[in-house]
Amino acid sequence: VPEPLEMKPSGQMQIMVRTGRELVAWQIDVGGCSADSECPQDKACLNGLCRDPCRCGPNADCRVRDHKPVCSCLQGYDGNPELNCIKTECYSDSDCSGTHNCVNRVCVPACAADGSSCGTGAICYGANHRPVCQCQPGLSGDANIACVVVGCRTDSECPSDRACINSLCVSPCAESNPCQQPAECVVYDHKVDCSCPPGFVGDLGRGCQRVEIKCVSDNDCPSQTACINSDCVNPCNATEPCGVNTRCQVFDTPVWRTMVCECLPGYQGNAAVRCDLVPICAVDKGYIIDEAGNCVCPPGTALNANDECVRCLPERGQKVDERGRCVCALERGMIIDERGNCVCPTEFGYKLDANGNCVPGEGPPECETDDDCPDHRYCNLNTKTCDDPCLTKVCGINAFCNATRHRAVCQCIHDAFGDPEVACNTTHQFRTDFPRPDMVVSCLSDGVQVEIHITEKGFNGVLYVKGHSKDEQCRRVVTLPSDSVPRTEIFKVNFGTCGLIHVNGQASFVLVIQKHPKLVTYKAQAYHIKCVYTTGEQNVTLGFNVSMLTTAGTIANTGPPPTCSMRIVTHTGQEINSAEIGDNLMLQVDVQPSSIYGGFARSCVAKTMEDSVENEYIVTDENGCATDPSIFGEWDYNPETQSLLAGFNAFKFPSSDNIRFQCNIRVCFGKCQPVNCR
Repeated sequence: VPEPLEMKPSGQMQIMVRTGRELVAWQIDVGGCSADSECPQDKACLNGLCRDPCRCGPNADCRVRDHKPVCSCLQGYDGNPELNCIKTECYSDSDCSGTHNCVNRVCVPACAADGSSCGTGAICYGANHRPVCQCQPGLSGDANIACVVVGCRTDSECPSDRACINSLCVSPCAESNPCQQPAECVVYDHKVDCSCPPGFVGDLGRGCQRVEIKCVSDNDCPSQTACINSDCVNPCNATEPCGVNTRCQVFDTPVWRTMVCECLPGYQGNAAVRCDLVPICAVDKGYIIDEAGNCVCPPGTALNANDECVRCLPERGQKVDERGRCVCALERGMIIDERGNCVCPTEFGYKLDANGNCVPGEGPPECETDDDCPDHRYCNLNTKTCDDPCLTKVCGINAFCNATRHRAVCQCIHDAFGDPEVACNTTHQFRTDFPRPDMVVSCLSDGVQVEIHITEKGFNGVLYVKGHSKDEQCRRVVTLPSDSVPRTEIFKVNFGTCGLIHVNGQASFVLVIQKHPKLVTYKAQAYHIKCVYTTGEQNVTLGFNVSMLTTAGTIANTGPPPTCSMRIVTHTGQEINSAEIGDNLMLQVDVQPSSIYGGFARSCVAKTMEDSVENEYIVTDENGCATDPSIFGEWDYNPETQSLLAGFNAFKFPSSDNIRFQCNIRVCFGKCQPVNCR
């Protein structure tokens, strides 16, 4: 039987063993120790041996000083280093998100997982690191204690997805579902609506009918029809691109059908907006039509007593009265003769001075010959005075008298032609314009492109955006040889240049095709190029229109529609179809093509596959704001993926293991305005 061990100072171990009545001593040299001083600095004497004294807890670092272990937590960890160090997430609530607070250096949800933070019937969500309790829709009371069902008098007292029925806020779909399969009953603004699934169209009365795919592009349709919503229809009737008092025509142009708007006969104006009746003016009395379409006298003329437009010259003793009529200035000595003319009675010794005043003549004769008078006066040999030769001259319609070289000369008014002694015609002489080129307009994600097919030989001119003729990126010089073949010019205007921007889904500019390389002549033509990008709700599949306006016409084309998709992904972007409760996930919405369109998510509902009304929960209201950020976060735009993202922790309804999301997506041209939910 071994006796207790005895350590010798010499570093030997002595073992006493009794065998029968004898006691035998064994000595073993083990190189041990009896004190820490006999060991190296990083060792300690333990049970007679020099050993590593470190016995620190997990996530701790040990350093030996003077044979003693010194434990400390690793960087980023905190706690008792001799027992366990825990990763440090926070030191105060401000280090955590608003829905969490700092407890024992760890960020934990402000709302207790067992629901004890709030009373029964209440929803808890974290805000400013504290639990905030709110009664569920349709309930009222102290959310910290208990929420109870309350009555209602009108729909406005209920959530938007509920209606006031029998003084209770309930889903009208649960009370009476008017929708026919496969339509889904949904509630918007307290009213029932039937939503058809993808591939179906219909309404509350007709139900849902499967969409028959008749076409994919305009080329699949008969002449003068276009492919809209997978059906061949008259695009003029479907899109109504023209204004008031116009007519729309469809042309079978390449790729897409072209719609041309023209004013009705007898009308003029912008055919894309409105055409007004052309007024009829009495041109025989000298009237013209101003820019507003009114019958007026030409500049420098006024109405006389016969409602005719005549020249009204103060130097001849005439004036324009308060009614805008040309009358004789009797207060300046003028008289009206037997023929109704305003004259100065020179035969009685009066003369007309340079200011148009009829004054008595004094002194020697004013003239003997015409050379004694100014160029616009002649020498009246009866009175020896310099008189206006136009006082006795009668000119034709739309003409006026101009005194020059001492003689009265009749001239046609501005923009009139003919014999001024008889009558001048104000009807415009129409010139023959150079052939209108064939054009194809394409609405692109980064701008608008126009393909101009020029067939005229020897074309020598400039293409430019009106108002930007000096900007090199907004103009193009085109010179074709006299023996050239037809040529197609590609003229593209990028967004942000040449004044091209998109406002409310529209982008437009005026393209000028100038025949002369330097001058704008009557052969120049201007075209109003307009792209209309269709926006709206997710179910709207109508493409965008391309409009090109001339003086009285519009040219419009159709294009690719926006498409929406939604999926559940992890924070790394990986799509999933199953998860555990509490998994950190995101709901992702994409609107394509993202280079043209943006999306805005609202009225998002979480529900089970069985469409049970009880298993339905609104996570985003009609304004696009989260109803409970602790359950489903706010929508945010990711510029890298050009997607809408909303974070949430996986949840489920008690009666089902499956869940799905349904959102209403509004499509915007470019980016949608961000929602302010604060």
